[in-house]
Amino acid sequence: MSSSSAGAISCTNSDEELKIATSGEGLPQELIDAIVDELEGQDTVLKNASLVNRSFHSSCQKLIFSRIVLKFRLPRLNPYIQFHRLILDSPHIAALVKRLEIHDFYGDGLESTWFIQDDILIPRIIELLINLTSVTVVAARFITRRSENLSIATRASLFYTPLPRLTKISLVNVIFPDFQELMDLIVDRPSLKELQLLDVLIHTQTIASSLPYHIIIDSSRLPRLSSLVVRMSQLRGSPFEILMNSSFATHVFGDLEMLQFYLTCTPRSVNSGCLQKLLDMTQSTLKELMLYTFIERATEGFVDISCVPRITCVFSTYDFIGGLPDLFRGHYNREEYRMEDVTLRVVTLDSGAVHRCSAEVWEALDDVMVRVKNRVDVVIVTEPGSIARQMNKQLAGQKVVEGLKRTNLTGLLDVEVIGGDLRTELERGYKTL
Repeated sequence: MSSSSAGAISCTNSDEELKIATSGEGLPQELIDAIVDELEGQDTVLKNASLVNRSFHSSCQKLIFSRIVLKFRLPRLNPYIQFHRLILDSPHIAALVKRLEIHDFYGDGLESTWFIQDDILIPRIIELLINLTSVTVVAARFITRRSENLSIATRASLFYTPLPRLTKISLVNVIFPDFQELMDLIVDRPSLKELQLLDVLIHTQTIASSLPYHIIIDSSRLPRLSSLVVRMSQLRGSPFEILMNSSFATHVFGDLEMLQFYLTCTPRSVNSGCLQKLLDMTQSTLKELMLYTFIERATEGFVDISCVPRITCVFSTYDFIGGLPDLFRGHYNREEYRMEDVTLRVVTLDSGAVHRCSAEVWEALDDVMVRVKNRVDVVIVTEPGSIARQMNKQLAGQKVVEGLKRTNLTGLLDVEVIGGDLRTELERGYKTL
């Protein structure tokens, strides 16, 4: 077993065993807990500290085993076998696990992955982790010829294992055979508050039968979410669109406080329509929005996010930022603006993009930003070579200040031009967990 960040154990095979030192004077438990809490995320130090005495051992183990990441790392052995053996041999460890993250692995081809093959270990592991608060499933990316990419047994264990403390479910690249199975995952889980759907798909042949009038679910059996992360797949079959058109959408999303949305794939009209509908639905509750989007040209009636108090927008473009104002206008009246803190992170290949914006674009954006209550931060991220000359950096920053003239006069505007890894920045919206 080897450790990974954030106090997680990544089961990647070695046979280390924790040994308990039986000697050493005891310390007050509150002091021990305070010391151990300061070591969170430092697994090697925690393991060493656990050897001090029995009191330290117990406190350290709680942190060490609080998060388990099961991920294949060749040529090591199967981490699922290793971890299953560990919790069978040491049942008390299973009770310490709060967060479980499982990753798929390609076998002998695109049609042969661990999640498809396994119908024993993953279900048994999930059934033993009775105190789970968070489950993350990262499937192999887009096995499009199949109607699902989790075995029946694994899906059943996720659906029907009683996990009364479960507050968060994260799914990445998962393909469900039908919409009903996605609903089975969240039904009868009243403690569930956070849901992440990243590139999740419903098998295309079952979409027609997944329309709202085919889904009969008592809304009282569904959770009321406070946090949602959505990245709609570029392939047909996103369950989020079906969810938004269902009769129980208001029940599930009506109390939403935090939303992270990736408005990066096509057809953008469908994605922006779903986002706008969700913003309307949560207009009185939503407190924070993080939006990732890519626009090269202005799009009339794109989407209006001005109803959210705290906004972070990562706006990626090659050389043009003319579409940025269309994220903030056209749907809500000025009386409905709720913006308090806005951060615009503009990622562009060329810092000269800000100079190519017309006066009309700046005026439209300024007309919205001047109504923000607390602060407006604009960060231009571009190629380091583009701002190598200090004068370019100053000119780009000055152009933003001049463009947002009225906002700047309020004293709320802060502008920064920085060099960054453009590949990382531009792909930020596409990365998985």
